[in-house]
Amino acid sequence: MVKKITLMASDSKPYKRGSSSSHLFSWDDIPGNDTDRFIEFLKHKFSIDWITTELIEKIDNDRVIRASFENKSFYLRLNDEETHVYLKIDDDRADKFDVKEENGKLNLYGSNRFTGCLGVCLSFTNPVVFKENYLEFFSNYPLLPHRKVIKTYDLNNSFKNNRKDLLSCMKLFVIFLAKNDVHINVVFTTFDTNRLPDGIKKYGVGRSPTKTIKTLKFLDELNNYYSYIAPWKVSINEKFRNIDVQLDSFNGEHTKAWSELCSFNKVNVVLKGDLCNSFISSADLVAGYIDEYLALNHLHLEESTIQEAINDCFNQYNDVNFQTFYVGHEDLDKIVPHENIKINLSDYYKRPMIYIIKENFLENENKFIENSPLWDKLLNFSFEINSGIKYMSYTEDPKYIKNDDYFIYLGEKGKNEAEYIKNLWCQDVNIVSLNKI
Repeated sequence: MVKKITLMASDSKPYKRGSSSSHLFSWDDIPGNDTDRFIEFLKHKFSIDWITTELIEKIDNDRVIRASFENKSFYLRLNDEETHVYLKIDDDRADKFDVKEENGKLNLYGSNRFTGCLGVCLSFTNPVVFKENYLEFFSNYPLLPHRKVIKTYDLNNSFKNNRKDLLSCMKLFVIFLAKNDVHINVVFTTFDTNRLPDGIKKYGVGRSPTKTIKTLKFLDELNNYYSYIAPWKVSINEKFRNIDVQLDSFNGEHTKAWSELCSFNKVNVVLKGDLCNSFISSADLVAGYIDEYLALNHLHLEESTIQEAINDCFNQYNDVNFQTFYVGHEDLDKIVPHENIKINLSDYYKRPMIYIIKENFLENENKFIENSPLWDKLLNFSFEINSGIKYMSYTEDPKYIKNDDYFIYLGEKGKNEAEYIKNLWCQDVNIVSLNKI
């Protein structure tokens, strides 16, 4: 008897290759120990030969580094998520750098040449049992003893000096999924740019005028919302209906693919899902495994190499419920945005939602909270109630608050604000101190 799929979870990652494995410089050490390294990089890469230590300053709560001399200038800005730094030079040159937190510092890497999208959509027949078995699996790997959900980033940090051991651990997890009757669906996108010499046209519906962008630029944008493209492709091909689809947060505009996914299934967005949701975490780990396998074996992203990566976990190909799906030229009409309107994720939050009420008396309070011991408790609490986590935005969130949501406060100021919002919006929410969960 074929077991019915009741839940799908998806995550994705860009397929990038080609940049150096060592970081360029540390954001935290400018000005400081990496200043000379930073200056040499600017001179070598961008021919900025006027820069000196005295001209460099860090402003805007340490989120901008800038320098100017006579009529020349440049600045680098760290994004809010601390994942990228954007460089702008006075002559309109620009660049983007990847950011990784390593040993407590934000290190900058050259942004790789983006060449494709890799998505994993897992299908579950018994989510309740799987959630219990997930905990048991990672109890054998005390990587983060106070955390219940593990992501690829955590494994990378634990095995950073031994990539083969990292791959072995990830391989065991793929085998664990197969033994738990989890269906592994891998979705990928690459384009032959010769077939798209004029680039890709987007928008054109309603009041959104048509805009043409380069193919590689579109791939870069597609990666921002590929986590929903993967389950869309799987659900359309498998003719799934009324499935609980759980997605991590993403950033994208309206497409036909999004409309079809939402029309036929129940879509839930779980903010910080790869940190607090075992299903999304599992998709993240499989995507990480495939990417790591391809990197170690110097393989390109294509159907045969994806199959090779999964087959390497098993003695026989049929030992796992596994499929690959290509999203490409024939799907452009579905995956290219047709309106210049962002998808409002608030309409799809998994309930009950957890809102953190900050005290707002520290710079970089988010980072301070997430480095505290209580952060793991909050993630575990979110795991237990099947929820996502968001810092409260008073301009965006109040109108989306629902009964039974949680307001988590950190001090008296936050407690008073939580009570105020509850009374003002007449919602029956749970107000809880972070140290009480």
